Amino acid sequence: MSGHLLCKPEIDTDQYIAAEGVCLKEIPTVIGDLVKVFPKRKLSEHLVALCCVVPQGKLTGTKLACVMDIVHSEVFIDTECRFLLLPMVTENILPHLPGNDNVSLDLLIIRRTYLI
Repeated sequence: MSGHLLCKPEIDTDQYIAAEGVCLKEIPTVIGDLVKVFPKRKLSEHLVALCCVVPQGKLTGTKLACVMDIVHSEVFIDTECRFLLLPMVTENILPHLPGNDNVSLDLLIIRRTYLI
């Protein structure tokens, strides 16, 4: 066996970021269908993971649009799902609010509130 078969292929970061952007843009359009086949709680966990995998500063507009669509979706109406989604929503929206000097402190308080 040659050594090149054991090497991981290089990931084209532009294509990866483009794929993340498409995913963030399109996933909210199918939430209504997904709740028919996935438990809402599990779907909410996947939505949080999806939004958290994209780092701050990348795809900001697309990510905020996705978060907004999630807030207006069927899963956010459910109390248990909203409890899971709200910290992610807050973490993504808070840095973009004006006069936000204590963002890290606010996030810490929110996280502690939801973990108790």
